[in-house]
Parts: sequence; structure tokens; C-alpha cells
Amino acid sequence: MAVKNRELLPRSADSADKLIRKLTPGQKDTYIQDSTVTGLVLRVTPSGKKIWHLRYTVQVGSGQWIGRKHSLGAFCDGLRTRSARELAEEWRVRIRQGEDPQEEKKKLAEMRKAEHLREIAERQALRTLNDVAAVYATKLANKTSGHDDGGIHAMTILQNHLLGRFGSIPIKEFTRQHFFAAVDPVLAAGHNSMANSVLLYMFGDN
Repeated sequence: MAVKNRELLPRSADSADKLIRKLTPGQKDTYIQDSTVTGLVLRVTPSGKKIWHLRYTVQVGSGQWIGRKHSLGAFCDGLRTRSARELAEEWRVRIRQGEDPQEEKKKLAEMRKAEHLREIAERQALRTLNDVAAVYATKLANKTSGHDDGGIHAMTILQNHLLGRFGSIPIKEFTRQHFFAAVDPVLAAGHNSMANSVLLYMFGDN
């Protein structure tokens, strides 16, 4: 169970910083309230971590209010009293306008999860070299970041020296032997510049 420290952080941010630096951890979490911003507290963990939290209430359902706690950052990570107070005040304004930092945190986590799943799905969809080449071709055709010719030159080289022979091979089965099989004949013919181009586009340089 957390321990509530009756001492308040000084109104002076510099004095508060000095006090916080001197705080020593106990056997349980200790909370120290700020004397300037309502709901702002500093939690000192048994391991010595000093974390800023904002306590607030939100309405759920029909007239029911519940208390919540939002972590703002750690003092030991550079979040000093003055900045913590400014951040807490910003959140207090946003909360009064109807935002809930906990809900925002959940939404962000859900968005990151969805993005992660999308990336996994895209990687799984790239089953063969041809699949990868199709995505690469789209990238090269981009008018802003792609090649001036839309990637025609690069894709022609890949098709002639790589995809024509190995395009249907699953990515997981593409080995060093395939790699050298694509480049060695070009080198053997004395076309060093072309061999370099094959290598360049095989690694997706644009």
C-alpha cells in the first residue's frame, strides 16, 4: 500500500527540485503532493524512481465520476518540477475539455498494435521475389522519392538477371547460391558495371 507524505513540494520549482533530489526511497511507494498544481503528485518508488503523476476524475456512465492517474514522466529522466507543472496544467485543461489521458493512451496503443499487425501482414504477403519486386517497383515509380524514369531501367535489370530465373522462389528459400548465380554470369562476361547495377538493385537502393 502506498504511503502519502504529508509534506508538500515547495512552490518554488528550484526549491522543489532540490528537495526531490534529496528524497530517499522507502519500503513502499511514497506520494508527495505538489503545492501549486492540483492533482500533481510525485511518486517515489522503493527502487528510487521518482515519477510524476496527475490525478484527475472523469465522468463515466450516467453521472458517475471515477478517479484516475496519468503518468507524466520521471524526474530522473529530466522532467523537472517546472516542466512537470506545465505539462500537468496542459492536461488539466484538456481534461476539462473532455479528453482523458488514459483513453488517449489506449487509443495510441491500439494504433501501434494495428500498425504492427499491418506490417506483419505485409511481410507475410511478400512470399516470393516477384512479390517483393512488385512493391519495390511501386516505390521506384513514386514521383517524389522514386527514380526519374519510374524505375523502368532498374526493374528491367532485375527482370533480366534475377527475376526471370528466381522470381518465383519463396523469400525464405532464396540463398547465397541464388545470389551468386545471378551475378557471376554477368561478371564472367566482363560486364562489371552491369554486375554492380544488379547488386545495387537487388538490395533495393533507390
